[in-house]
Amino acid sequence: MSDAIAFEFQGRTVGVLARHGEKFIFYAGAPAYGALDGGVFSEPRDLYLALRRVADGGRRPVKRDGGETLDERPRAAA
Repeated sequence: MSDAIAFEFQGRTVGVLARHGEKFIFYAGAPAYGALDGGVFSEPRDLYLALRRVADGGRRPVKRDGGETLDERPRAAA
């Protein structure tokens, strides 16, 4: 893989993914994915999963490294 590639999601170019050492940095080119701009990912697949979460309405919070965060909202007692 070259140092930077245009990244497509759902048939549209959404930004550029650039290699930085062992990690990848995403530069959003589509406003809908601006929340991920500057995000650092371990591999391109992590970016794909994060883009999917955003497209699904952000039902799962995303850390800047592409991993999932725990939902810290209080839960109702059973």
